[in-house]
Amino acid sequence: MRILIVEDNPDHREILQTRLHSLGNVCQEATDGRKGFLTLCSSRFDLVFCDYRMPEMNGFQFIHTVRKTSGISTIPIIFMTTHSDRTVIDHALSLGATTALVKPYSLENLKTALYLIRAQKWNP
Repeated sequence: MRILIVEDNPDHREILQTRLHSLGNVCQEATDGRKGFLTLCSSRFDLVFCDYRMPEMNGFQFIHTVRKTSGISTIPIIFMTTHSDRTVIDHALSLGATTALVKPYSLENLKTALYLIRAQKWNP
């Protein structure tokens, strides 16, 4: 899959990109929500990983904007957060996130999220 990682923390971006590459994916990065949105509008991706707290445009704003934008509104979005508070995750899901991962997440949790995305995409 071609994946966009929208994450302001360089260490988190590197870890996620390394894990996704090891699973056979191609990744591109954006350092904040605004750059991520612009990148998503200009290139084709199969999936987006989006952090919650970022400058310029946070994860909630990113999801909301993507879901309102023709041509990219249906792309799967995996919301990532360090908050295990269910209200944060529920709000992201209500805005249109496909699923969520709480950081730090295990490789198995990442594989499960990717499996769920692939299953939804192949069996709409």
